[in-house]
Amino acid sequence: CKQITRFIENSAEKLGGNYIICKINVDAARDLSAMYNVRAIPTAIRIDPSGKEILRKQGPQSIISYISSLK
Repeated sequence: CKQITRFIENSAEKLGGNYIICKINVDAARDLSAMYNVRAIPTAIRIDPSGKEILRKQGPQSIISYISSLK
């Protein structure tokens, strides 16, 4: 996860208000990681405004590729 932390933080700034990007410590937020069934670290989950999961990516390269595609 440390590998992509800076990338995620920079991406959040660049995307402005179009997306909300959150980094969650799964050890500290076990209930949240269980709620979203996080089984691998890192995991990116895209959730629509109603709370429904619409996309899930796992692994640093997959997440970097996905976040890079956002506009």
